[in-house]
Amino acid sequence: MNNVIQSIDVVIGAGNPGAVGVRLRGAQASHLQDVTVEAGDGAIGIAALAGSGGGHSNVTVRGGRFGIDGRLSQPGPTLSGVIVDGSTCAGILYSGLQTLSLSGANVSVPAGVPAVVAGFPLPVYFPNSAFAGQYKDTGTGTGPCILPDLEDAQGPDPALSGQITISDSVLSQGGAASSAQIPMSRYGS
Repeated sequence: MNNVIQSIDVVIGAGNPGAVGVRLRGAQASHLQDVTVEAGDGAIGIAALAGSGGGHSNVTVRGGRFGIDGRLSQPGPTLSGVIVDGSTCAGILYSGLQTLSLSGANVSVPAGVPAVVAGFPLPVYFPNSAFAGQYKDTGTGTGPCILPDLEDAQGPDPALSGQITISDSVLSQGGAASSAQIPMSRYGS
């Protein structure tokens, strides 16, 4: 409760492929605000999301294999004014409890990389998933797109997990948003 990370910049230095920029799973007034994560070749820019009355706003993640990993989240997290740019495996992942609200986001990923992946369960190794053509390393030297084990997986109820609402946001793949090619995938049952 009441955990706040505000007005900081986090830089993941070169040679840290397993690094996570910020991890904040909190509730009741917990929030991440005005934070920039330069994820470089790290694993995840932001891991876990605040919910249950907490949220993230005005957050930027540049690089990393996964920009925002919301597998471990408090119920009903909110992301507003979020920028995710250049993640090489997926921009935003979500399989947490209840619905993620994503508003005013700009998610830009390389061609062939999904901007948003939601559902339960999520694949562990993206290139061999049912979406093999979409999930792949883009050749940037960041290694395979394997989801890191975050240790305290919550084992959510599949009926209530991985739902997402997106409003007033731009999702782009390969540098151009397109209504004909939406870089979002629903995974799971």
